[in-house]
Amino acid sequence: MGVGRAAALTIILGGLMIGRMKVMASTGDDVVTWDTNDQASVDRAKQRYEDLIQKGYKAFMISPGGGKGEPISKFDWTLGEILMVPPMRGG
Repeated sequence: MGVGRAAALTIILGGLMIGRMKVMASTGDDVVTWDTNDQASVDRAKQRYEDLIQKGYKAFMISPGGGKGEPISKFDWTLGEILMVPPMRGG
């Protein structure tokens, strides 16, 4: 599904404005979603974001059309898609 630009980047599903955070992990990726009209779901997503940042994850805004991701330093519920990348481990 393509992502368009309005006042904010969002995925529109059946009239709902949904944000999505993809969390990369060695055991498989996880997806956290929030409804921009539901403060409780936004708060849960923000808390998960902050927990991951504390664990050393890096956050990137995914551009519409899957372009290059831009680093972000704080949770922004208006972004349509966020990618969380785990810290690199030396070997």
